[in-house]
Amino acid sequence: MMHPERCMESRIYNAQVLSKTDALAVRQLQASILRAREWSRYLLDDDPSPERVRAVLRVNERVFRKCIHDLHFRAAEIDLDVDPFRAVLAEHEALPPRWSAG
Repeated sequence: MMHPERCMESRIYNAQVLSKTDALAVRQLQASILRAREWSRYLLDDDPSPERVRAVLRVNERVFRKCIHDLHFRAAEIDLDVDPFRAVLAEHEALPPRWSAG
């Protein structure tokens, strides 16, 4: 079984590098993004321990960095109207509160 976040990454590269952009491939890519976020939610719902919180924060950070720096992730939104950043789980009671500047 592949980690849901890595599956999403693979589907993005399939679409961007291998040009797998038929309707089924795009739906699978969209589903993989939602699956990655829901996996994080499942981890925290099942056991909101500090280790699980840290694991989810690491996945969030990895997705965030990919969305910022990886041209394939950035192009997915432009070319396919698919936003990989939606895989980030930001709202959950086990996660630390978001930092605010004001």
